[in-house]
Amino acid sequence: MKVRPDEVYKLAGLTSVSLSFQRPVETMKSNLTGTLYLLEALRFAGDTTKFHNACSSECFGDTPLEAASGNTPIRPKSPYAVSKAYSLKHIHFARRYTMRYTIERPTDFLPVPGYFIIMYLH
Repeated sequence: MKVRPDEVYKLAGLTSVSLSFQRPVETMKSNLTGTLYLLEALRFAGDTTKFHNACSSECFGDTPLEAASGNTPIRPKSPYAVSKAYSLKHIHFARRYTMRYTIERPTDFLPVPGYFIIMYLH
């Protein structure tokens, strides 16, 4: 039986900033390579499945008191943040192949930590 999902959510990965300093290779493989494998699978399938990727506000490093936006410079300060920043950049290659995707970024800047801001809809 062939399955054609409408949406794929990539929520897996290593999420510990402190552990990422001890295990940077595993962090990169999990967060960056895992995202790329999923994108490539969808691309080669010629699928119209929408891809959702959980990013992180860690990508932006130290920001002023206002919330980061899609225009905030990316300045990662840990292997975890680097892996999420590059994962974010790989998602943009999906534009070239007219893939549908969203990038959700959890943030602690909102009144209730853990809410999501959807950064990009395509």
